[in-house]
Amino acid sequence: MNIRACVGAICGRPRLASRGVLGHGREVATHAPDAADHAREVARTRRARAIVAVAVGLVLAATLFPFRFRLDGPHLHEKIGEIEWEIYYTDRPGHVTIDRDLLQNVVLFAPLGAALAMLPRAPRWGRELGVAVGIGLGLSITVELLQLLTETRITQLADVWRNGLGALLGAIAVVAARRRSSSPMA
Repeated sequence: MNIRACVGAICGRPRLASRGVLGHGREVATHAPDAADHAREVARTRRARAIVAVAVGLVLAATLFPFRFRLDGPHLHEKIGEIEWEIYYTDRPGHVTIDRDLLQNVVLFAPLGAALAMLPRAPRWGRELGVAVGIGLGLSITVELLQLLTETRITQLADVWRNGLGALLGAIAVVAARRRSSSPMA
């Protein structure tokens, strides 16, 4: 099964009742909603929400494991002093490095962005991408703040934008697949 079929199965458009013609020989889909369409939409929404919940759970597990939190003041003061404030890393002046943390952060948050873009709403790509990035950044900031309370994790400012990038790329993949599957040429 290809990506277009997978996205279509989870968040695709309802079946079409008929097709009409819209100038210049392009076909346009017309649709008469019914109870079956509503049931399919409800099922798609539930699946997408379940995928979002699993993606959030995986992010929390991967970023906060082994879940050893300390809530005492001296520990928190020490951890605040250890925050890495760099936005990007360089191996020598003028040369930005692409380290494995960048790839790990992108791969970790891409499923969340994809799942958020699968949630049914008005088909406007800007809104879908904005929601995915906003929630991805919000979760990332939450995770980085929670890491201040752990014994072994390091809070990094660079992780926030890296995670946001992962959510954005995941959402772009779904939006692009959805647009391809709903285009007249598909």
